Amino acid sequence: ATNDRTNIYVTNVAESGFENCGYVREVYLPSSITTLNNHAFLYTSVNNINIHSTLSLLGISCFGMMRLVKLDLSSTQITKVPYSFLNYAEDGEYLGYDVEDYSIYLRLPNSVTEIGGDAFNTIKINNDNFTLPTSLITIGHFAFCSSELNSINLSTSVTYIGNGAFDSCNLSTVRLPSSLSYIGDMAFTNTMWFDNLTYNVNHLAIVDSYDNPANVKFLLKADRNNIGTSVTISKEIKYIFGSAFTGCNNLESVIFEENSTLVGIGSYAFNLCGQLSTLTIPESVVVIDDYAFGGCTKLTSIQVPETVTTLGREVFRYWNNTQTVNVHWNGGSKPVGWDINWRMSCNANVVDLDAA
Repeated sequence: ATNDRTNIYVTNVAESGFENCGYVREVYLPSSITTLNNHAFLYTSVNNINIHSTLSLLGISCFGMMRLVKLDLSSTQITKVPYSFLNYAEDGEYLGYDVEDYSIYLRLPNSVTEIGGDAFNTIKINNDNFTLPTSLITIGHFAFCSSELNSINLSTSVTYIGNGAFDSCNLSTVRLPSSLSYIGDMAFTNTMWFDNLTYNVNHLAIVDSYDNPANVKFLLKADRNNIGTSVTISKEIKYIFGSAFTGCNNLESVIFEENSTLVGIGSYAFNLCGQLSTLTIPESVVVIDDYAFGGCTKLTSIQVPETVTTLGREVFRYWNNTQTVNVHWNGGSKPVGWDINWRMSCNANVVDLDAA
């Protein structure tokens, strides 16, 4: 706060400033307020809050566990919706609460580039006039899980969708932009759209990007009950969704077309493909997510391309000492972006092809 001797201007609400104020029903924030710190209104009974356009910074769970019926942030200048924004999580555990028939009218400004994990988890968002910000880049883990959204507009600025981001929503249609370079496990599971995807003649569910359909496509899942022993993945596939081939016990060979543009292999993508013996990771791949090749014990060796900057947890889980993982470490140690537990539960030999 600042004092000009005639007026005191409050510029922020302190951490836990009004936490557990159970009798507060309505809040008016003056134009001097620019920041709401962590837990600012956590566990209050506020159902209506008036926000000025000068608000620019929101703290974790600043509106957590409130019973807001309307939250209009469209005139503000915020760029990030924080972790557990309308919820509350403690030590990484999402606590949640019984929302019954409660729903919220929500509007976000187009200035938002990031929506944090669990931001609207289980919050029943009124679908009327709700749209995702046009400048949005990152959608965190479980950000809209069980939020009852029935449609979303992913702009061509979105590059990252976290684990379970839209899991268990009421989505009937989803349009994926070509800009996506990371799609977390279960990002769209338990939605009408994902459940009703159709398989092509090769028993693969492939979706075109809406802005570049000829050149950028996404492989979402395989029909594990009918897929053959060999599959060819076209060069236009940019990302293989998590669990896409999990448990495809008949699959023996995966062939990527020449000049593949594949960027990412999702969590559990080829997990428990017990007969898989032929697969070469394309040189275009940047991300290989958790458990991607777990249980692929028929692969005698695999080479992780130099392009891979992110390697998840236990990628080669259950590999044995007759198998080899070839890497490019320039004679040094693992890249910074590789998970510390990338080779946990893996007894395979690791060979640095760059070592002298």
